[in-house]
Amino acid sequence: MTPLLVADPLEALRADLLVFCHFEDIPVPRGSLALVDWALNAAISRLSLSGRFVGAPGGTALLNAAGKLPAERIALVGTGRVAALSRGALTEAGRTAAALAAALRCQDVAVGLPFHALPGSDPAALAAAFQQGFAAAAPPVPPSLRFLDPAVSP
Repeated sequence: MTPLLVADPLEALRADLLVFCHFEDIPVPRGSLALVDWALNAAISRLSLSGRFVGAPGGTALLNAAGKLPAERIALVGTGRVAALSRGALTEAGRTAAALAAALRCQDVAVGLPFHALPGSDPAALAAAFQQGFAAAAPPVPPSLRFLDPAVSP
């Protein structure tokens, strides 16, 4: 199944859950996650800098968008250190995101992948790696899964 890349800006993207990967060694978000952090009054930066969520592999944090974005909830999935990011790590992040989406009974999931962390990589291949893990851990009737286009999610 080919990953669906969408070019909707974050301010217009409706989803039950908006998922982002977050790194251990980058406490202040970059790329499209920085835009989300700005919309949430630096809630992600404060959470990371306080040590309550450090971006360790498999870790998660859930934030309420509180009407500041069309997405209902924002999920951060820990992916470890930037240098350790690989397709395998994205597959594991997909599994973690699927388990969280299932627990929250989400029907529509949008994902902003850290394309900036793997320059020169094929965005569709990175999305496919995440999608592979998501599909493996999703419930029998999985939620819809969309990915922010690299132009939107640098």
